[in-house]
Amino acid sequence: MNPFLLALVLLVPSFALAQENGQTFYNFNNGLSGSSQRFGTQEFSNFSDGTSITHQQFGNMDFYNSTRPALNGTVQSFGNQSYGTWQDGTTSSSQRFGNMEFNTFQRNGQTRTCTTQRYGNQSYTNCQ
Repeated sequence: MNPFLLALVLLVPSFALAQENGQTFYNFNNGLSGSSQRFGTQEFSNFSDGTSITHQQFGNMDFYNSTRPALNGTVQSFGNQSYGTWQDGTTSSSQRFGNMEFNTFQRNGQTRTCTTQRYGNQSYTNCQ
């Protein structure tokens, strides 16, 4: 699941996630929460606002289908970089360096950036 896209769509400046036994739990600073469960190359996510997302992975391609149009899209990965295109016209790019990840989202001439730091099975993200 690409939680950074969620941050963009839901316009939240920060959130945290924790992973345990193939399940991910999300807590956003606006009170939204959710969870994801992975089964092989598929992942199913549900959030407290009714949003649901299905994520399917094939090689270096990730496909997202959601009840929200902005969360429908594809992401292609090359090493530590990935590039996405989304149904609402958003493009995304990501770079990973060790426990840090930097994400950029662009739509209609506006840019939003998110930075994530990982500590074991927990991640903390801030977006601007």
